Amino acid sequence: MPALAEYDVIGRIEYYFYGCLHDGYRMAYVDWICVLPEYRHLSIAQALFEAFEKDCREKEIDQYYLIAAVNENAEKIYNSFEAVSLTHEPLLCKML
Repeated sequence: MPALAEYDVIGRIEYYFYGCLHDGYRMAYVDWICVLPEYRHLSIAQALFEAFEKDCREKEIDQYYLIAAVNENAEKIYNSFEAVSLTHEPLLCKML
C-alpha cells in the first residue's frame, strides 16, 4: 500500500494476511514500512499503519506482528503506538 504525493510514491507499507484452515486462526504480518527521508515526521507512517489496521479489521484480523527495525526513526514510530507490546527477540540470520 503506497503513500502518494501527486503521482510519486513517498512511503509504502507491505503486509500479508495469514490464516489457518485447521483452527481458523488469522493474523497479519507487516513485512516492511518505509517513508522517504524528506517526508518523514509528517505522520505518513502513522497514516499507512492506520490504513493497514483498517484493512485488518475489514478482514476480521485483530492481531498483527512485525519484525522491529533497530534505528531511531523506527523506534519513534513504534513508541507512538498505543496498546502494543515491544520485544527484542533474537532472530536467526545466516549470511551465505
